[in-house]
Amino acid sequence: MKTLFLCFLAAAAVRDWRTMYFSKHWFWICLGMIPVYYQFSFFLPAESIPGAFLFSMPAFFFHHYKQWLGSADVWFLGYFGFILGYPRMIVAMMIAVPIGLTYLAISKKAAVPFVSCLCIGVSASLFWGYHIWYQWF
Repeated sequence: MKTLFLCFLAAAAVRDWRTMYFSKHWFWICLGMIPVYYQFSFFLPAESIPGAFLFSMPAFFFHHYKQWLGSADVWFLGYFGFILGYPRMIVAMMIAVPIGLTYLAISKKAAVPFVSCLCIGVSASLFWGYHIWYQWF
């Protein structure tokens, strides 16, 4: 099931890299990927709900008041926080933010395709997230 989720991450990364725009249909695709990721289980991990709120609320602030993030970035941060939980999502952000800042410094553009950077961090955190979390913290 993680292979299908990785294909979804690759499609989202390529879409964001090329267009920096997501239609509303991606929201429904994300909702459809939740049972696939959890292998159709009725029980969610305890970190899912706190992970979604921990990452979507500050992102909403940065989108609404500062306009540093796009609305798709807010949705994907909440979604990935729900999927991974807060320990692995912190690791994903520790990978994605330096990649985004490096892209910003090298390209000298005003906007960063942050969902693409986030997909790289999420894919690394998907496999090694708990290992990195318990080794660093």
